Amino acid sequence: MWIGITTMNSDVLKFGDVELDPTTGVLRRQGSVVEVEPQVFALIVHLAARPGELVSRDDLIEAVWGGRIVSESAIATRINAARAALGDDGKAQKVIQTVPRRGFRFVGAAAQASNLTLPDKPSIAVLPLENMSGDQDQEFFSDGIADDIITELARYDELFVIARNSSFAYKDRRVDVREIAGELGVQYMLEGSVRRAGGRVRVTAQLIDTASGSHVWAERYDRDLEDIFAVQDEIAAVIVNTLVPTLTHRHSQRMAAERGEGVAAYDHLWKAMDPFWKLSRESNAQTREEALAAVAIDPRLARAHALLAWTHIMDGANRWGGVDQAEAFREGLTAATTSVALDDREPWAHCALGFVDLYGFHAYERALNSLRRSVELNPNNSYFRGWLSMGLNYDDQTEEALKEIKVAMRLNPHHPPLYLNLLGRILYSMGRYEEALPPLQRLVYAMPDYTGGLCLAAACLVALSRVQEAQDIIVKVLHVEPTFSISALAHSAPYRDAELRERYASRLAEAGLPRDPPE
Repeated sequence: MWIGITTMNSDVLKFGDVELDPTTGVLRRQGSVVEVEPQVFALIVHLAARPGELVSRDDLIEAVWGGRIVSESAIATRINAARAALGDDGKAQKVIQTVPRRGFRFVGAAAQASNLTLPDKPSIAVLPLENMSGDQDQEFFSDGIADDIITELARYDELFVIARNSSFAYKDRRVDVREIAGELGVQYMLEGSVRRAGGRVRVTAQLIDTASGSHVWAERYDRDLEDIFAVQDEIAAVIVNTLVPTLTHRHSQRMAAERGEGVAAYDHLWKAMDPFWKLSRESNAQTREEALAAVAIDPRLARAHALLAWTHIMDGANRWGGVDQAEAFREGLTAATTSVALDDREPWAHCALGFVDLYGFHAYERALNSLRRSVELNPNNSYFRGWLSMGLNYDDQTEEALKEIKVAMRLNPHHPPLYLNLLGRILYSMGRYEEALPPLQRLVYAMPDYTGGLCLAAACLVALSRVQEAQDIIVKVLHVEPTFSISALAHSAPYRDAELRERYASRLAEAGLPRDPPE
């Protein structure tokens, strides 16, 4: 017998006395937040997304443990913890049922994503384009084309465009487009393939109305490789005019590569994006290497300069490798201003400039102006809205910050773990520590080398009088970055409110973070 379910809003499910928010990682029972380990929460979400279905142990291990070898006792422990969090137990099995020798079945709720209501304006997701080149090393090329199509579509505020991370969650998965549309809450889907050989490229694309399953539009493009950017522009423009017939074409043509090496520059740019979101010292260095390679080939590539600026900002903010913070921010400022000068309509450029002003120089008004400019240039891009929420939070505009991060999460249902940091930091600033902790615990689990997230989780635990747990996290911080200290916090957590800044520092000191780096 299935338990009845009601949708509280587009994000939250309610079944029995339980509310489950897969987006933020918060689980409530009888109105109170229930603490759940990240792995246990992932297990609950995986089962809840398949109501009534038999989920085998192998499937569960692949989804929750990444396919690693796991003992039966470890699985049983997590299942028991999941049942306890949901008010269930091994005897009643009213939410999670064990099917002997076969697996488990969730009978508590339907998948949250399938209950997303369609936005008021045309909505679209661009699926990863299939690489037909027969060369796995060219995977980044087909991914890069899809990524750029998403970016171009997102420039139109007439459309609701699902972000890259959510679309790419379906990479290499054979899933019916109607099922994907339900999970992402969109009406239209773009899918296709890329075949790159020698100096030629073939791009095929088709637009599907997921309500009927019919093909609205399909096209094939055969071009010389140097025309690839014009091909991307054409695809984006046709889709927009198909979805919004009355729309006046406002799309400004992207900078086309005039020389063959222009494509190689974009190759490096797309490669730089892969490690960008991991936020570790190593991934930061990889992004910088690729961005420098792109700039060396094409010094006019504005986004490459913007990514280069970001790497310096992250080095300075996190004190990675014991860098001189002032010098790191100066280099970041140079790269960001260069990016804006090259292309004033490049939202990445304004976003980078905003963050160097925020983190490096505490120029809050200038920073927010730049971050808002990035959103104006690409209003449906969840990343820029997320980063605007960060700037608003540090400027003590927490209510507006919370609204922006919620918009970002709606645009990107499969958002990167970094969004958990943004949400957790805003809730922490508002003094809502119990609500802030679950997303921060998931962040620590997903990004164990991100010192900023680790410190925030530690401060939150101290605020909840769980000092020993906070001290354990600070041990991890110092293992990742031995030179990190409270003296670095002025740039890693640039709160405008002096009282909030000092309280954050004192909590980290209580957790064991040293005041100054070692000699």
